[in-house]
Amino acid sequence: MYDSELEKLWDGVQSLTCLKDM
Repeated sequence: MYDSELEKLWDGVQSLTCLKDM
């Protein structure tokens, strides 16, 4: 139903994790 919203949220989480790893 709200897959796109979930995907957007997941994208944000992934980018945040990447920034943290740096």
